Amino acid sequence: MEADVIVIGAGSGGYAAALSLSKHGKKVILIESEKAGGVCLNSGCIPSKAFLYMASQYYNKENEKIGITCSSKIDLVKFQEWKYGIIQKTIDNILAGCKKAGVEYISGRASLMPGKRGKLDTGIEFSAENIILATGSVPRSIPGFTFDHSRILSNEDILAMTEVPLSICIIGGGAIGVEMATFLAKLGSKVTVVEALAKILPNTDDDVSRAVVRSLKELGISIHVNSMATCGETGPGGLQVHINTCPEDSLAFDKILIAVGRKANIEGLGLKDAGIEIDEAGFIRVNEKMGTSQPGIFAIGDVIGGAQLAHKATQDGLMVADTIMGIESDYSMLTPYVVYSDPEVASVGMTETEAKGIPGTIVKRYYFAALGKALAMNDTRGFVKIVAAENGQILGVHIVGHESSNLIGEALLAIEKKMTVKDLAKLMHPHPTLCEALGECARAFKD
Repeated sequence: MEADVIVIGAGSGGYAAALSLSKHGKKVILIESEKAGGVCLNSGCIPSKAFLYMASQYYNKENEKIGITCSSKIDLVKFQEWKYGIIQKTIDNILAGCKKAGVEYISGRASLMPGKRGKLDTGIEFSAENIILATGSVPRSIPGFTFDHSRILSNEDILAMTEVPLSICIIGGGAIGVEMATFLAKLGSKVTVVEALAKILPNTDDDVSRAVVRSLKELGISIHVNSMATCGETGPGGLQVHINTCPEDSLAFDKILIAVGRKANIEGLGLKDAGIEIDEAGFIRVNEKMGTSQPGIFAIGDVIGGAQLAHKATQDGLMVADTIMGIESDYSMLTPYVVYSDPEVASVGMTETEAKGIPGTIVKRYYFAALGKALAMNDTRGFVKIVAAENGQILGVHIVGHESSNLIGEALLAIEKKMTVKDLAKLMHPHPTLCEALGECARAFKD
């Protein structure tokens, strides 16, 4: 089996690369060992957002302040049917996209051999002028907490659940831990979050973290930072967990979720046989063009570490496709981040903390509490924060608030195009909208 390009992994990055290459005349084979769409579609981004949507619908079902009273119940079996229906529709769209673009899609597990060759688990061998590795990542466990997928769970186990746990200890206060804590608490679980570092969402500024923590606590979530957890024996009350900063000897939980990050999905990929190097953290080592240690073999997305985000993987795939076609790639690698907490967090560019080392930087905030649309939506939590250079150029934008994931695109464009706060302030934002907060924040800067 031969092709111009073989892509191993049909997630966000692999699919984007395959379609781009095929549309430019390359013969492309796309190989996937699980389901088309990868982790993001099947057990990550899309299922978690479906859970967050459902949980918010349930949690906000009654609001006497605005005149709504009603009752409802949770049926996770029915929810899972709806969720899997969404996933299957998207898988069908991906496969249809491959067919339309002329990409040959093969289900199977691939492993590499020397010299830009490999074989499937069926024994069929393949070769190509170029190979792209886009195999993604898998949940990372920690010592003392081995996944058993019934009591000690990964995020993928949570997203497949058909019963709401009575209580759960979430180890890890990053994006995955915070998102799952949010929807589990809204569905009625008693949630405890344990984070080893000094704050929840460690990569955000302190004011952003504080805003999220405040909302998590309003949901009844218990939070322990600068803390370590160890797993004890199973007792009458459930799984015993000792938290070193907690006065009790141990706490009992129905379930434990390990949300401490993800590792490269490279088991059985044959990297050693192909002479492909991995780094100290176990990710495939690549250069600035996503090339591995073997000429003609590239790696993209989660499997190379860094920002493990579907949109980053997509951009990687498009950039590598350009490289293979001999095109000087001009895709932007400015990466926006979103945490689907409640309220949401969205960031792009330099944080306030990072900007402190640059003389003359200015930071301004505008709070949604002053915005008419936020008042009308009965959700005035959060703010827009702009970090600007001394000359007014926008260096970073950070939003905490309702639908911030849908507001950050404007900020991304502003930074990419090197706009100043004066440029942003001059734009006419529609009224009443949440995006007005960006313009108001820009106008807070002096000329």
